[in-house]
Amino acid sequence: MRTRWLVAGGAVALGLGLVMPVSSVSASRTSASPAAAKDPLTATLLTRPSPVLGTDKQRHVVYDFELDNVTRSRVRLERLQVTATSPPGVLATYRGDQIVPLLLVDGAKRPTRTLKPGQTAVVFLDLTFPRTGHIPPHLAHRLVLTVGDGPTARRQRMDGIAVELASRSPVRIDRPLRGGHLIALNGCCAKSAHARAVLPIGGRLVIAQRFAIDFVRYHGLSTFAGDPSRNESYFIFGAPVLAVAPGRVIATRADVPENTPPIEPPFTTFRALLGNYIVEALGHHRFALYAHLQTGSVRVRVGERVHRGQVLALVGNTGNSTEPHLHFHVTSGPWPLASDGVPYVFRSFRYDARLVGLDTGNPTIVPADPPRTRQRQLPLDNDIIAFPHR
Repeated sequence: MRTRWLVAGGAVALGLGLVMPVSSVSASRTSASPAAAKDPLTATLLTRPSPVLGTDKQRHVVYDFELDNVTRSRVRLERLQVTATSPPGVLATYRGDQIVPLLLVDGAKRPTRTLKPGQTAVVFLDLTFPRTGHIPPHLAHRLVLTVGDGPTARRQRMDGIAVELASRSPVRIDRPLRGGHLIALNGCCAKSAHARAVLPIGGRLVIAQRFAIDFVRYHGLSTFAGDPSRNESYFIFGAPVLAVAPGRVIATRADVPENTPPIEPPFTTFRALLGNYIVEALGHHRFALYAHLQTGSVRVRVGERVHRGQVLALVGNTGNSTEPHLHFHVTSGPWPLASDGVPYVFRSFRYDARLVGLDTGNPTIVPADPPRTRQRQLPLDNDIIAFPHR
């Protein structure tokens, strides 16, 4: 899946994320919360969520679960309701076509809220709460379904999809880049291409890129000046990539050749998606991925201890990338695409504006609400930010 950004000179497709067929994945999952056997759908939570504070001054609870149609009939989702159990109350309700944007249905040729027999869907949710106050630790879900077609169709209610929030706070990290005019493309939350990059790995569905960001640099609503087929024309190409925290390098690659922008490379293997990359162990079961790095620019070795702010490599255009950018995300395990993506916050950055209207081809810049200096927040999709030069 890609998100296209219309800029001066043409359309740019950025992204590491791919959505692969998921119908062959077994029903065994981590943190599973199955529905009752009589239900037409089985439901499985992909990961336990934890709140993260965004630049909109809201705390986001981002999570997803899998639905499998285990009947011989078509099943249509009519209503999805999210409730808190302590204290009890309704948090969100989606009806009819409001459900369509929340679903990714395997094998569907167009957006839908209907699952055919044996079909699988992933539901993506992003609940928001005020910056301060109580967030319910336990969530419950109710689905109202239409099972079957025509005169034999029946309405059925489905309960029992329980979600327990994780108590762990997002990891606090420093800047991966210096300077301003940075756009957090494909960023948080549930509607982004990264958050929907579902990969079937090791018999389960994984979303390693749930909170990933593609950083690009722009001037005049363009990410390049001059010949768009030359990587050197892009403002971010060759920018130093910095360690976001002290840690240990556990994996690298540096020999992948640069792509020619804006050509989208063909898919070969999951590992090839990363291009040149570095995986850094941050401690406490958190791992940072820096991907699409410039050929031959990796300056660290596996096993090396690095310090915060150390130059690790340079921004490139390798792997599943159509133009130079830095793909960054944090996972709960050492495998950058086979681990769960977890939230993180930057210690400090300047929030300048937000880019809107990308989907219309007429992007505009909307200044950010004060305060401009933000601390311990996660940039959201299409935010324009700046990291200090220090």
